[in-house]
Amino acid sequence: MTTTITKHGKWLGVTKWVIAIIVFVITLLFAYFSYEKKEGFADIGTLLILGFTLVALIFYAFSTYEIAEVDKKTYEESKLPVVSLIISPEPKIILNYDTRVLMQNFSNYNLQAFMKLNLKVNGKPIEVGGAYSGDEAWFLTAQQQINGHFYIGDVLKKAGTDVAETKKDFLPENVKKQLCMSIEVYYRGVTREYDSSESWPHKNKNPKYKDSYTKWLGNPPQKWYFDFSRDVWVYDL
Repeated sequence: MTTTITKHGKWLGVTKWVIAIIVFVITLLFAYFSYEKKEGFADIGTLLILGFTLVALIFYAFSTYEIAEVDKKTYEESKLPVVSLIISPEPKIILNYDTRVLMQNFSNYNLQAFMKLNLKVNGKPIEVGGAYSGDEAWFLTAQQQINGHFYIGDVLKKAGTDVAETKKDFLPENVKKQLCMSIEVYYRGVTREYDSSESWPHKNKNPKYKDSYTKWLGNPPQKWYFDFSRDVWVYDL
């Protein structure tokens, strides 16, 4: 989107100068032929002033259009839904290293969001399934936040190890590889659609979902690794 706007802006800038030069050249030609025909200097001066005025109006018109385009883009972006994802850096150790996940909808729209943790243990991808592998939707109503959680102990178990073994193998140089994740979040608007013949929508056991708009949005990936020497999640810059 940014590339398109940049190209569009460059095209407008070139077009503005081309039109201005053409108008100015035509004005000069009229002035020249008027001079050849011995027209009064006052008329030639008026013609030149008119030419400069037209050039100024061209620049003004294009500048106004560019400002309107920027305002339109800003307005459209202000209406886009926004979803935030936060994890608790310090898991609950006594509960199998329970890590809390908070997803919040800051928009005035109902959204369906999908989260994929992309977990790795010693470089090996680990699928936890369900709501944390992008397989299930998180439905968030306007301004709603949802708390979830997953267990580090379960993740390590899927990789054929456990917390004790991982702690034993800890080295400063492999801290980012023992357990890491790159969290992806995608979302778009959604609403329920019912038949108009239904007097009470909840009578329909299988309500249909209709996308209120089809444009998918996504957050930049969040990269984390777990430091087993301190028992904390660390954001990987």
